Amino acid sequence: HRTVRILGRIYALTRTGYKFLEIGINVGLPSYVEIAIGDNRGNELILSIETWKRLYEQRWNVQNCLRNHCKGNSITVGPLTVRFSTIENAKIVCLESPDHSINWLVSSRKSDTKFTRFSNISSTVTDAKDIQNVICASDYFDKNQLLDCELLAVVFCA
Repeated sequence: HRTVRILGRIYALTRTGYKFLEIGINVGLPSYVEIAIGDNRGNELILSIETWKRLYEQRWNVQNCLRNHCKGNSITVGPLTVRFSTIENAKIVCLESPDHSINWLVSSRKSDTKFTRFSNISSTVTDAKDIQNVICASDYFDKNQLLDCELLAVVFCA
């Protein structure tokens, strides 16, 4: 079951796009910015904003370990362990965390407000097929706002 994120971007970490970095707003109450490193099989490692910043600060050490073949070495970044190894002469970076769900993240009030309003509207609709039309017709929906459109499409589509 994949986490629903809106206003997000996905950046390929491999040539094939099999591994990726995704940054987006996790939909729910409260909504929050979420950073995930994942693969096409649905595996994800969620990073807190603080862990992401610390990992970014260690980027030169990571690059040096890759360049100098620091096989067997590791770097600890908060709860994250970055291990270096090789498989058939290919350099591998392994990110390990004791808890795959680190949820100390930044809140996004605008998403919370929109989500709550749209949820309240949808709870008044008896036929699920009409939810999108009722939300679109409400004073709270702005067709020119990406947040509104993505919430409608991803969360409230029947």
